[in-house]
Amino acid sequence: MKLTIVKLADFTEQQQIDLQKIWKNQNPIQWKLEQQQNILFYAARFNDRLLGAAKVNRENEKGYITDFCIREVTRRRGVGSYLLQQICSSNPEVTRWSFSIENTPEDQRNIMSDFLTASNFTPTEKALCYIRNSAENRDKIQLNAIHHVAIIASDYEKSKSFYCDILGLTLLSEHYRQHNDSWKADLAINGNYQIELFSFPNPPSRPSYPEASGLRHLAFSVDNLDDSIYYLAQQNIICETPRIDPYTQKRFTFFADPDGLPIELYSKK
Repeated sequence: MKLTIVKLADFTEQQQIDLQKIWKNQNPIQWKLEQQQNILFYAARFNDRLLGAAKVNRENEKGYITDFCIREVTRRRGVGSYLLQQICSSNPEVTRWSFSIENTPEDQRNIMSDFLTASNFTPTEKALCYIRNSAENRDKIQLNAIHHVAIIASDYEKSKSFYCDILGLTLLSEHYRQHNDSWKADLAINGNYQIELFSFPNPPSRPSYPEASGLRHLAFSVDNLDDSIYYLAQQNIICETPRIDPYTQKRFTFFADPDGLPIELYSKK
């Protein structure tokens, strides 16, 4: 008998026994209550025995996977990959999956993290949570927000005083970059990191008018830098080779708009 993925409705006595081996700290009463809250139960079955299980909560186009667990004796046989694959394919209306490993034992979280990364999930700013967009959604670039505005100052100290002392921005950090005799300051508006102030020796004036000096480039935050670069390439827009921010260790790249204005994509992860 081959491995199959089933959606559980009424738990048989044997299924309850199997599930208690999978979720050792849970009980049938809890599962019944969760079903009443429209939580879906999926399980991997082989020879009428359950080898692994997970819970799914759907909210419109979003799906949330929790309590994903495979019995230890079968973890190396691809049961987890097949269960995750079938959960996603069985819910085609879901375009964005969220996967929580909050209930995963601490000594197994690194293994689960590697498994999710291999399954095209990416970590989020929320601890112990990973997300994945549907294949259709990955064919579109997804801009979250403007990450920052970069300004190159001809007089660094004068500009820093203007933005901080007169306009009231907060200086979060400041770095001198000896290799190019340059300063970089991170400025925040109401606690939000929004402006990067730079100095360079003898910066050229911008040739465009009336916006002569000041605005340098726009930066957008994205969940997946590689997917975004791939999408732009399909539109015949070539990005620079990604770089790594030496202060945050996050990756970013540049491309240009039709007028040559540099635009940056900055990875959230």
